[in-house]
Amino acid sequence: MTNTTSTQNIAAIDVGTNSVHMVIAKFMPDGSFTTLAKERMQVRLGSGGAAMTKLQPDAADRAIAALLECSYIANAHNAEIIAVATSAVREAHNASDFLQRAKNEAGVTLDVLSGTEEARLIHIGALHSTPIANKAHLVIDIGGGSTEFIAAEGNTVAFARSLKLGHMRLTNRFFPGAVITANSIENSRNHIRSFLAPMAKRVQSIGFDVAVGCSGTVASVASICAAHRHQVTHQRVKPQNVANTYFDKSELKHALSIVTSCHHPEERASIPGLSSSRADVIVAGILLLQQIFDTLDIQQMLVSSGALREGVLINRFYQDFHYPQNGGAAQHVGAVQHMSMTQQMGATQYVGEAPHMADIRKSSAKSLAYTYSDDIEHIKHVAVLALQMFEATSQAHELDTSERLTLEVAALLHNIGHSIAHSGHHKHSEYMIRHSEQLLGFTEHELHVIASVARYHRRAFPSKAHAGWMTLSRNDQHKVRVLAGILRLSIALDRTHRQTVRIISASVDDSTVELHITHNLHKAGTADIEIELYTAKANTGLLAQALDRTITFIVV
Repeated sequence: MTNTTSTQNIAAIDVGTNSVHMVIAKFMPDGSFTTLAKERMQVRLGSGGAAMTKLQPDAADRAIAALLECSYIANAHNAEIIAVATSAVREAHNASDFLQRAKNEAGVTLDVLSGTEEARLIHIGALHSTPIANKAHLVIDIGGGSTEFIAAEGNTVAFARSLKLGHMRLTNRFFPGAVITANSIENSRNHIRSFLAPMAKRVQSIGFDVAVGCSGTVASVASICAAHRHQVTHQRVKPQNVANTYFDKSELKHALSIVTSCHHPEERASIPGLSSSRADVIVAGILLLQQIFDTLDIQQMLVSSGALREGVLINRFYQDFHYPQNGGAAQHVGAVQHMSMTQQMGATQYVGEAPHMADIRKSSAKSLAYTYSDDIEHIKHVAVLALQMFEATSQAHELDTSERLTLEVAALLHNIGHSIAHSGHHKHSEYMIRHSEQLLGFTEHELHVIASVARYHRRAFPSKAHAGWMTLSRNDQHKVRVLAGILRLSIALDRTHRQTVRIISASVDDSTVELHITHNLHKAGTADIEIELYTAKANTGLLAQALDRTITFIVV
């Protein structure tokens, strides 16, 4: 929990396809922060083929060693560790083994980000680091395994997409050994075009005023362009930092010609401005960037120093921080969505007022619910009743208040599976929640828990025969039982879809949960309440099992 009366150190770790990055920052009560340390360790976690369906043992070992080192450094700074993993781990069949090793051997719990959530966090990092807050902008982050595109204006994201295009993935497929062959460039370009075409139509329909590039490929290209600029203009001082600088389409074309004229990585290592550690993957990266420029008709690009790890860092701190409107002390009021543009003053960066991240989570869940639910008033009322029951029974379930959001989102989305089929719609809802690109602000783990709650809102109880259930930890299984049990009763208490039950309170002791049901006499007749109560009594089993208590009802 963020402490508003003192400083707090936070370490954000990004386990990428190419490298493990970490940034450690000290946050102050007013929201300013100073960077204490930065680490980058090249691990090539995505090595072993273009498909990237398996983490190779040697690559996993390198990544675990890097995480262990990051853990030591973070602990030395007394920093809370927030760690995320992206494309390589997201797509690997043996990811669970790697995640367990990270926890056991390095003491680091990794959240595997969905592509959409990765894009959202990248946007936070870029928005924080570049002067784009008041402009329509397109943020592009080229990683080792995927490339993210975010079209937005200010804090409002109009489009976010993650494509399976990355410099390591392309290198593995088209440039094995990092060597350029006769047809490799043209083949890679055709492959890239096929991926970009559908996304490009959507971005062009939205439009943007400024294109922003993040991460290593963009920074490397900007550095090559800056070095060439230095040679041409005979500047005395070589550029040391490309953050918040521009390069244009003609400069990119020239950099591409320099890079592709060197057919072997040893030759590329001597290119001015290019780090030798990028010599093997820069061909694929710059070809991808050039094709993005052409496809989206980008004329110039602004380089952002902020990307995923900065987004993770800022997102974590502002989960509990709020700037007062009229001065006074800062208060904890919930999670945040995006940050305003920063002002950089020396080593310290200042962040403007931050809206709540809970808003983007709820708004994306509501948007999905409104799209696929045929009785939205019923869905909304079920969510209200569920939250009332959650609060009323807190003495019995003892879940953290953060699980309120899990329950609320599951309640809003439990019926969306009807859009596929009425039969087995709870299973369809589970699938749609886990794989939706419209749900923003959630990790894949959080979506798994939410989807499981929705899955068990009806029919069979959780079982060892259910594959998804068995991948949850015991703690998560308890959460799902409790929340799904509450959701079942809340649905039952609006069985007639007339919103007759208005308030739920409870009395709790060691053996019983007594639910007090207040209904609207002007809206409901006795028969309606009898239907609600009959259905609710028939659906007490899961919650009674989870709480190890008998569930009874009293009509107020």
